[in-house]
Amino acid sequence: MLRSVLYLTIGFTVLPSTVFAQGSDCPMHKQMDAQKAAQTAQVTEAVLPVKVAAAPQISTPRSLTAIAAAPSQAIALERGVEAPYLVTTNKAPKPSSAIVKTAEAPAQMADKNEETKTMTSSLHSPWNDILQSYVSAPDAAGLTHFDYARLKATASDMAKLDAYIESLEDTNPGNLSDNEAIAFWANLYNAVTIQVVTDNYPIKSIRKLGSFNSGPWKKDLVTINGTAMSLDDIEHGTLREKYPSPYIHYMVNCASVGCPNLLNEAWEADTLMAKRKTAAADYINSPRGAVIKGDRLTVSAIYDWFEEDFGGSKEGVLKHLSKYAAGDLAAAIKGGATIKKYDYDWSLNK
Repeated sequence: MLRSVLYLTIGFTVLPSTVFAQGSDCPMHKQMDAQKAAQTAQVTEAVLPVKVAAAPQISTPRSLTAIAAAPSQAIALERGVEAPYLVTTNKAPKPSSAIVKTAEAPAQMADKNEETKTMTSSLHSPWNDILQSYVSAPDAAGLTHFDYARLKATASDMAKLDAYIESLEDTNPGNLSDNEAIAFWANLYNAVTIQVVTDNYPIKSIRKLGSFNSGPWKKDLVTINGTAMSLDDIEHGTLREKYPSPYIHYMVNCASVGCPNLLNEAWEADTLMAKRKTAAADYINSPRGAVIKGDRLTVSAIYDWFEEDFGGSKEGVLKHLSKYAAGDLAAAIKGGATIKKYDYDWSLNK
């Protein structure tokens, strides 16, 4: 194509000046005009293959597209057109957002997990403060005590306890993970138990808070998601039913000496599994969990009342105890000791 244009240019150079002097009516002049028009048409067709009619389909502004895709000035001049007016295919490079999103996903997930952890931790922080202030260190028998009298005399902490329970009533546990929900319900059970005992303190036993020593367990004390609930609803209708595990019994505290310890910190999802196993070991190896008498054991009545949660038989209970038994208790169980009787102390853990 360029060669033809070059020949045409040379032709113009060598033609006698008389040809141009004859004007536009000269046959040779007309022939040259026709050839020039034909050459221009060929150049235009080659450089502009996209029809003008297709232009309205281009969504990107024409000027931006043309400038972005324009050839170099030298090539444009060689082709006989101006670069800014070249029509190009409207295919902008795809953004790398998918790659960026994938690369950021782990960080975003970590941030979300940290945010959830912070949310649930802050939810239970008032309860954690109360436990650290009023739960004693374990005594010689391994029992922790709660100072109900001092809590009742401290109006600000009583208000904090009430506000904490109200905050749990305003929380939907259905939005929590399993471990978060287990921690939620266990903390709620323990906080409500402390509340009801402190409100009625001094008493010798939590069983005194109901007729015929029936305790407060069947009374509706809180409302979760619009449903009035009792302590029995929390422990048996929720924790044991939805999250069945023998370790539930080491998490809830009934304000009694015979119960597994009330810890001096709130239950949290991220430490739940490890700490309730520690609680199980502490209880099993205390006199409240099991006492050796020769080849026979006296164990907590919890293992009788909820035998189904511990394997469904005395053998199942012994198997569970053997997981955490230490010293003489471990040796007795390994030597074939059997369960003789069950015992439980309902005295207030004050």
